[in-house]
Amino acid sequence: MALVIKIKWVQVLACSLLIISFFFVAYYAINPTMIQFTSTFPYVETIDTVQADLNDRKAQQTVDEFKESAQDYDYVTYAELSQNNSLYQGKMINQWGRVKKVIANNKVGRELVLDLDEANTSSLIVVDYHLSDLAKGIPNVKVNDRVKVFGEGSSSENGDGKPVINAHFIKYE
Repeated sequence: MALVIKIKWVQVLACSLLIISFFFVAYYAINPTMIQFTSTFPYVETIDTVQADLNDRKAQQTVDEFKESAQDYDYVTYAELSQNNSLYQGKMINQWGRVKKVIANNKVGRELVLDLDEANTSSLIVVDYHLSDLAKGIPNVKVNDRVKVFGEGSSSENGDGKPVINAHFIKYE
């Protein structure tokens, strides 16, 4: 006497999906990777590992909320900043220009390469920032955006000798 077992195609499909999902879970458990989705996907050429800054929990401010604090930041020309970078270490400064490059870096946070004089491509600075430094309503910064940066002069220069500003607030210009 033969025993005939009828297997429905739905049962076969469910079992197959279960087995396949087990292999994916096992693979990612053995080879952990960070899967990151950002709103800048079409604009960022390459993304290195970006770690979350757990200490950066400040709320984004609106332009009106920041307006009173903006008076504490002095404008510094590119010539002053590049030639006397050490004088502006820890000083509250502001700059504006066009974004040439957006970089998600290996440190905590992100970087912008900002062109201060669009006619002269040698007037480039680097701006270190966090997403919470952007004005409320700005999800992220893209190449060719005109922005105004309020921040602190940094004693360090990046590898290319460009001055660095640690941003406190970034708004569209």
